[in-house]
Amino acid sequence: MFYIDGYYLTEVPVTNGVATWNEMIGSQTSNFQVVYVPSQGSSPRWVSDAVSYTTGQEAATTSSAGTFPTKASQDPTPASATAEIRDGSADVTVKAVHHEAVGDSKLATFSVLPEDDRMTMRVKGGIYAKPDDEYPACGIDFVSAPGNREFLRSVAYCGDEKSTLKLNVIPHPVDYRSALTVTTPNTANVVESAQFGVTKRSDDSKQPVQPPQPGEPTDPSESAPGSTLLDKPVVLDRGHVDIRPFQSGDDVVMAIGDDSRQHDQKSVVRKPESVTLKVPARALKIRGPLSAEEAQKAGVGEPGFVQDSYNFLGKPGTWLWVLPQAQEEGLVWPGFSTEGMSIDRYPNGINLRLSPVSVPEGGKWWAFISNFSNEVTMLGSSEGSHEIVNAQPTHIHNYWAFTKPGKYVIGVEAFGKNAAGEFVSDKAHVTFQVESADRGPQAGETPGEKPGDPSAKPTDESTPPSGQPTDKATDKPSGQPGSANPATTGDSATTPSGAPAAASEGNSTPGAQATTTGKKLPLTGGSVVSMAAAAAVVSAMGVALLLVRKRRLGS
Repeated sequence: MFYIDGYYLTEVPVTNGVATWNEMIGSQTSNFQVVYVPSQGSSPRWVSDAVSYTTGQEAATTSSAGTFPTKASQDPTPASATAEIRDGSADVTVKAVHHEAVGDSKLATFSVLPEDDRMTMRVKGGIYAKPDDEYPACGIDFVSAPGNREFLRSVAYCGDEKSTLKLNVIPHPVDYRSALTVTTPNTANVVESAQFGVTKRSDDSKQPVQPPQPGEPTDPSESAPGSTLLDKPVVLDRGHVDIRPFQSGDDVVMAIGDDSRQHDQKSVVRKPESVTLKVPARALKIRGPLSAEEAQKAGVGEPGFVQDSYNFLGKPGTWLWVLPQAQEEGLVWPGFSTEGMSIDRYPNGINLRLSPVSVPEGGKWWAFISNFSNEVTMLGSSEGSHEIVNAQPTHIHNYWAFTKPGKYVIGVEAFGKNAAGEFVSDKAHVTFQVESADRGPQAGETPGEKPGDPSAKPTDESTPPSGQPTDKATDKPSGQPGSANPATTGDSATTPSGAPAAASEGNSTPGAQATTTGKKLPLTGGSVVSMAAAAAVVSAMGVALLLVRKRRLGS
């Protein structure tokens, strides 16, 4: 069992004397410990000493024994300000300072400095290519509070002097001052003075004449978030969406879980054929490497997918419409989830199969995950059928990339085995509509190289586990979701690893506990997110705790 600052982190099995786990950690120092619980009669129990690790270290190790972890947060939750602020200056200064560029690297510091230092404000906005754009080319989102009034970010690909800096400054609700918006040209150095308005407040603290009544209790037997599939045609262009199996009587059918609130005031489940997932022109990206000057001439933001592991997308300079793996404001965020299905009914999990149905002439698409080392796991593509095999309830989000504007239809079906035998759902059709853009070649570039060679075929010899737990059951469930970084394998399935390998040729497919041929990998619960990560490794034989930092690489 792994602990961070005395708090339970996860439980994983020990295989060949080693247990491994990938986990997202914060940017500050934390203390890590391991508690080793052996199988009956195999070896004594053991608790490691605490090992301190700070993001940026190469490694931290210990082989010493310690005492059982005790909770000791090094970053306690700050006390929340609850007293109303009814006085103080309404003046505020907004600053932007662009630092000297080093090659293509250029940073800027944005500050929101109130005259009244008691103020806490949310600052949200960014640098906009055009003043009337709905979404920024480079976002800015931070909290200006006592002791922390600045935000540092890269601006090398955020436009030129024609772009606009726009920041919404929103005081804490306990403050008498109201929100304001500062808009100014994105020059190298900005100093803008402004004044907050005043929020009208009532001193009447009486309760409403008719206090709100509690609603009807939720029926726990009802399938969340709804017990029926909606079939009204809708277009979704923002928000959280999951492609998922759904229990319809005794049958498993495919559905789209819609948490976007675009058309309903609550989460709903829709028939896939009734939904169009819109990919707007602002999703158009260019594959790097590309200099800031070249990117500005092309009229596009920071290039992505620079590493060789993305060669399957095409050569550098290829234009792609991309829905990112991490949620981005103003874009739909479709992923996959099997979490809503009964574990008792499907103890072996529910698997998904993706297959191409139709694309615009010459168009291609890919659904894939990349980890912090930019290694790629292919979930699906226009090249053929792929399987996502889930031994446990799973929730993942991934990149979607398209080469041309137009309509893409992808087939999705669920399959697996339970007490009643094998089952396969009807194939549902998921539709993406990719909009034309006013920049870049409308037809995109012809993708270049195929993905890299698949990883080595497994042998009969034992191999050390990597950054994921094995797929063998432990005596007791950990109660914690697994890492969302899946792993690819060779021609047949192996146990999970902490990082997917480079995408393999042909039908490179995720899967778990597979016994047939075909490239599969295990996916466990959790969401894939873009944060710095570290791997924690404990050796029960040598009794050593090792923390290895994974260097975060931009995609």
